[in-house]
Amino acid sequence: MIYLTIQARMGSTRLPGKVLKHLWKNYSVLTYMIKRLSFVDGDKKIVILTTKNKKDLPIVKLCKKLKIDYFRGSEHDVLKRMYDFIIKFDVHESNDVIVDLTGDCPLVDPYLINDMIFKYLFYGYQYLSNIITRSYPDGFDI
Repeated sequence: MIYLTIQARMGSTRLPGKVLKHLWKNYSVLTYMIKRLSFVDGDKKIVILTTKNKKDLPIVKLCKKLKIDYFRGSEHDVLKRMYDFIIKFDVHESNDVIVDLTGDCPLVDPYLINDMIFKYLFYGYQYLSNIITRSYPDGFDI
């Protein structure tokens, strides 16, 4: 299973609620990103990783409306939120792939994700990213 996780919360200090801001037509930033991720190949599950903070209830409501899985975890410890998601969803290192994305990158390229998943699996990498050495413009972080 390929888990396409999107870290999303309403509590941005620079632009609160940015993940649900209107972007284009009837799409918020988050719904547009979900739409783009539907073009990723393979057996996939899109999961929104948000927080237990009441401010993030609109994200949960959107997930329910779109029938997208979600997980609510720590607001301040993103690594713990991811770890708890892995435990809850029973993700296995040997069989599953996690693509970790941030909810403020609506133009993420599904074909770039496909290419990176292929390389990850083909070469047997334990970790693959395009941000260790910045190789793509900000907003295309995988």
